[in-house]
Amino acid sequence: MLDRFGGGANFEYRDSFPKNEEINSPEGNFENVKNWEEFYSVVLKNEITDSTGTPYDEDRITASIGLSRLVPFNLKGFTKKSGMREAAAKLFISEAQTFEQLFLLLDNIETISGSNYTYTNDELKQIIEAVGQKIITINNVTRSCGLQEAVKRCLNNNA
Repeated sequence: MLDRFGGGANFEYRDSFPKNEEINSPEGNFENVKNWEEFYSVVLKNEITDSTGTPYDEDRITASIGLSRLVPFNLKGFTKKSGMREAAAKLFISEAQTFEQLFLLLDNIETISGSNYTYTNDELKQIIEAVGQKIITINNVTRSCGLQEAVKRCLNNNA
């Protein structure tokens, strides 16, 4: 049985997706979204639209997530408006299990903003490679978007 997100995670089927009021969603923005259910809630609650003004509905969100899994981590199905694309990237980063997955994702992210610096995807990949080669420590990887935790997970899975 496929889950509604097209991946291997144990999520409920789309038809049993809880209504917005049943979700403890983060104050109507993507800043604190921790899972796909909260992501859906924020998009639907705030009536997020793409650059042409077309709104995202549940089916379109599901299709964008599914496409991102079929065409590895292609985030073009998510608008940059309101932080939607960054929130999706963060959730995909939280699911990455290998460096290959993480690098495919980074190939589709232009930048990630750390607390003091905005990193390009090439800079992030160079830092991650240096950590993997034990040239620098994991503390050099930004914690933004959960990247440092993802690198730790990939290192553990690669050991």
